[in-house]
Amino acid sequence: MINPLQDNLNKTIKAVLIFILLLGAGSLNFVLAASESPEQVQRSQEILREDKMLRERIEKDAGVFIKEIIVEGAEGLSEDKINEVILPYLNRRLRQNDIAGLLVIVRQMYVDAGHKATSFYLRHEIKGPVLEIIIRNSSGPVKEKEGVVL
Repeated sequence: MINPLQDNLNKTIKAVLIFILLLGAGSLNFVLAASESPEQVQRSQEILREDKMLRERIEKDAGVFIKEIIVEGAEGLSEDKINEVILPYLNRRLRQNDIAGLLVIVRQMYVDAGHKATSFYLRHEIKGPVLEIIIRNSSGPVKEKEGVVL
């Protein structure tokens, strides 16, 4: 019959040996990593950069769920026309390219309403589930030279 003190001692010795082996395996990995050639280190860094870029692209592509779109400063555009344009973008997940497409449509609507393309700018802000599209007149006078708007 095994003495309980002896059994506890055996378990403690096993735990210490496992700890030493795990610690040794970590040191071995460090030694192996230190012995990589410069080409291997460079390739590892490239893989890490590619992985980071892919993760960022996936996060961007995931988009944001938009429940409301506010168009501010839309002089000369009817509320009905604005609603017609933004309706397909409501209550869905919008990615960067979706928002960019919507901005192109709003810009074209504003130009079609008689505004010069160089006389205003668009920007957008996302505040939680709300997408705000802000239309602002450009600062400074718009000059024309030989029929070209500057």
